[in-house]
Amino acid sequence: DKDLIGTGSVVKLKDGETVLDEAMFILTGDVTGDGVVDVLDATMAQRVSSDKAVLEEPFMIALDSNADGEIDTIDYQTIINQVLSR
Repeated sequence: DKDLIGTGSVVKLKDGETVLDEAMFILTGDVTGDGVVDVLDATMAQRVSSDKAVLEEPFMIALDSNADGEIDTIDYQTIINQVLSR
């Protein structure tokens, strides 16, 4: 859905054409950047936690669900729990 804002989306505060400020949006668990936490995110989380994939910084931050600075099975399990609770 293109109406959703996902991890990696940039929101800009503008005055006319002048950009006053901008911020990157990070949704915990949304490692694909589509604005939802689903099985695709869980699959990517499993791959990253087992060193089979690497993501760019905003997506790594979204993956680190307990904010301990490490990507591990705890983060993967947290995303699985989010998906299953939907």
